[in-house]
Amino acid sequence: MSLLVLAAMLALAFVILIGISQNKQNETKLADAPPESANFEITGDEKQPTQNIDQEPLDLEAPVEKEEAPAPKPVVQVTFTDEGFVPEVQQAALGQTVRWTNATDQEITLVQVIDKFDEFEEGLTIAPGESFELELYNAKLWTYEEINSGIRTRMIISQPVTRL
Repeated sequence: MSLLVLAAMLALAFVILIGISQNKQNETKLADAPPESANFEITGDEKQPTQNIDQEPLDLEAPVEKEEAPAPKPVVQVTFTDEGFVPEVQQAALGQTVRWTNATDQEITLVQVIDKFDEFEEGLTIAPGESFELELYNAKLWTYEEINSGIRTRMIISQPVTRL
């Protein structure tokens, strides 16, 4: 046998021994893996997922639990008293409900200085002790006043931030 053939056979045997050694190390790692980890059964060149014995089977007939919708934002309360609007400047979010309450003994009429809401276009009258609610559908600064007293106020209506 020539020296070249003998060297080739030794190199091939060395490669085979390294491959066997690595397979034994991989088997040891799989055997030491925690039961909740995913195992794969190697069949030929494909990997097929297998179920661990410790896992319960998935019930495809079970009802799906729905996530609850976020709680609605609290109503923004604006009260008109003999001294004016309380709070003096309001903050609310787009889609939030605002409730105006007349805490005086006379009828009040609210008109907008900055046009934003159709409901206030002709002026909105609220009787003593009564309230009016509106879900805000336009954002940014809004100014309005009670025309009998001439008292003005403003509301800052924020728009939700969209995260990417």
